[in-house]
Amino acid sequence: IVPPSAQARVRGAMVDQPPRLVLENNAVVQLLGNRLVTTSDWIVETNVDLEGRLAVLLPTSVGQWTAEVNDSPAQLVMSDPETDADGSQDDDASSVESTQRYELKSENLTDGRIEVQFTSSRPVSLSGSDDEMVLEVGLPSPRVQDLTLRNQVAVQLLGDQSYDLTPVDPSLTDQLDFPEIPRKAIQLRVLPMAPQQSDLINGRVVIRSAVSEISQHDQLLASLQGNGTFLF
Repeated sequence: IVPPSAQARVRGAMVDQPPRLVLENNAVVQLLGNRLVTTSDWIVETNVDLEGRLAVLLPTSVGQWTAEVNDSPAQLVMSDPETDADGSQDDDASSVESTQRYELKSENLTDGRIEVQFTSSRPVSLSGSDDEMVLEVGLPSPRVQDLTLRNQVAVQLLGDQSYDLTPVDPSLTDQLDFPEIPRKAIQLRVLPMAPQQSDLINGRVVIRSAVSEISQHDQLLASLQGNGTFLF
């Protein structure tokens, strides 16, 4: 027991507190013309001030990434190959395929609730192709030691008017749910859409004919609704 009148000295060292994140993650992968666009939306909650930066992993197979934080443009700076921005060693790189370490920088990366959006776009050769195509996409992930997912990671697949975008695994649907952020690429199949049956509805049809000794002229008047091919 130290008496109150005695001099006391406290010894120690200041250490950086690693970020603790609660993350809600949803993504959309869609065909827009001849491009495949991947959008990953994060809602990040943290009680620790991120001080304008966050270490992330970005897949390299989906093209170049851009980022926004709270609807403002943010910077993506490639990290040192040996360490992350917080100095942690990359001890799990062997479990990640085709990724690169980056540092997300923005003055909006502080504490509380933060909205982050990552977007990538790459060309896809679809014009005039009747064959299926297999593509791989990956999702960004934060590189922090203390991460809690608020819900499952939902990935929605959207084709266009000519092509369907579906998982290679036939047991899955175009709405994918993962218990954690996928560490490996998601395999997708691009298929030409099957021709739709005609939805043409015939209304009133009138045929007029004028016949002479040397010729015949016919006129067809029809009231149609819908789309498709009208045969007569």
